[in-house]
Amino acid sequence: MSDGGTNKATIVAAVIGTIATAAAAFIGLKAGQVQVNIDMDQQFSAEYSRGYVAGYADGKGSASEGAAIQADNTNNPPPDLTASGKTLLMKEYAPYFSSWGYEKANVMTMTGKAYSNGFTLQNAGTMENYYILINTGKAFSYLEFDLGHIDGSPGRDGTFAFYIDDSYIKTIVKSSKASISHEVVELQHGEILRIEYNTGSVGDSAKFGFANVVLVP
Repeated sequence: MSDGGTNKATIVAAVIGTIATAAAAFIGLKAGQVQVNIDMDQQFSAEYSRGYVAGYADGKGSASEGAAIQADNTNNPPPDLTASGKTLLMKEYAPYFSSWGYEKANVMTMTGKAYSNGFTLQNAGTMENYYILINTGKAFSYLEFDLGHIDGSPGRDGTFAFYIDDSYIKTIVKSSKASISHEVVELQHGEILRIEYNTGSVGDSAKFGFANVVLVP
């Protein structure tokens, strides 16, 4: 083979080698990124499982938020639900219908503090009463929860009306500037709980959080 042919073959081999090296490096990088993502997911799940939000790590919060909740619950442990007979609403009796604005919340921030085990409500700001439905199975006397305004959402007040099997129970009016309040709603061993909510007028509406929601026999 002539010198020209040899040089061309050498150049082609060098190019192929360079491409192969780059491809291997790219594959290694992607594999490493996948492993990092897996490690982060495992860390995130572990942090949540050690806190009061066990079973709710579906990726909507962050590892740092999970750690914050874990640290807070270490200082302020949740009640022993097994001993008390209470049941976490979101674990077994989560809302089965929402007209608009309901979201399950693994982590929600109210008055600068992280909360869990609940949901948020926010309407479209059209002055309509939106609602959610919960089937309690006729097994409970009370609904208990911590209610507050979600940090960063518009500063409007919220109104929440509670009905059990279409019978009116009570209304809670919550100011966006108020501190977190612990609320109790009588269920009378009814079956279908309806919560109607209005969180603002035309325009932006506020978002409110229902945290640590439990059903009491």
